[in-house]
Amino acid sequence: MLGFGDGAHRCPGNALALQESDVFLQRLLRLPLVIERDPEIGWDAVVEGFELRDVRLRVRAVAPEPARR
Repeated sequence: MLGFGDGAHRCPGNALALQESDVFLQRLLRLPLVIERDPEIGWDAVVEGFELRDVRLRVRAVAPEPARR
């Protein structure tokens, strides 16, 4: 669960934390990923949403691009 939600104890840095998470996930998902272990999918009643746990990802090796001349 992310700790920068709304409510009485709202984190003052939540906008920055959301932006950092967005940048991280966009860069991660652009990589050639391979799922080594499927996640366990559950329901979290506190946030009323799904949660993914124990997924294992690996970045697939990519052949280097030839040098440009």
